[in-house]
Amino acid sequence: ESQVAAVKNIHINLYLFWGMVIFTVLFANAPYINWLIMPVNQFVVTIHEMSHAVVTWLTGGAVLGMTTVPDGAGHGGLTHSLGGMALFVDQAGYLGTTFFGCLLIYLSQFPRLSRHLLTFMGGAMILGALCFTLPGLINPGWFVQSALSLVIEVLMGLAFILAGRKLKPALANLMILFLAVQTALNSLELIWILVPHALGLSGSGFTDATNLARATMIPAIFWSLSWMFTSIVCLGLTLRFTYGAFLFKGMSKITTAYVKPKKN
Repeated sequence: ESQVAAVKNIHINLYLFWGMVIFTVLFANAPYINWLIMPVNQFVVTIHEMSHAVVTWLTGGAVLGMTTVPDGAGHGGLTHSLGGMALFVDQAGYLGTTFFGCLLIYLSQFPRLSRHLLTFMGGAMILGALCFTLPGLINPGWFVQSALSLVIEVLMGLAFILAGRKLKPALANLMILFLAVQTALNSLELIWILVPHALGLSGSGFTDATNLARATMIPAIFWSLSWMFTSIVCLGLTLRFTYGAFLFKGMSKITTAYVKPKKN
């Protein structure tokens, strides 16, 4: 019976996952629907900037402040840092978001972990806000953005912790599935925006790709396309071993893999 229940859960998650993917692709920019996805976009921006901040720390730099709200110059968020290895720090935002989205897709296969995962993400978000966003309050030029970012990040963190404590496992898993789909697709969409910018066809100012181009003398379009290629490969491999049964294996094979015949 437990094996049959396990297969049933696999089928439900498969349908939910691909249903969310199709829904997001078709209706993400539809009126009113984009209001539903807007908080998730804020979540993705936070993951992006925290990836920059964490890698700055890991490569010996210091984070002077982090914002996750628009600055009016085309940036959804900014990480102000001193030192660190630019080769890794500048790539961390887009690739970190992709890797995190892939990790969520993988972990969403295990409904029993969902509540704990939400609680952990909430705690990590609040800790990141205190470590990376709070220091920006001492800089007058960043104060307003830092204050808004701090409030939003702490509220998101508390919301995740509350969800982890109060939601039933099935609803918690549904929330993880939704975040996984949105984060993974959003990461690809954001990277695609870099391509016309890197070619000088859209926007002005700086991006992670142009910053890395200045540091390495390698054109920004190379970095934009390499991040896109890496993201597509990572997502493809993740789907291959998670919810890609319809695309790669067929339902009968994945069902057989999970329901083994009993020995006599």
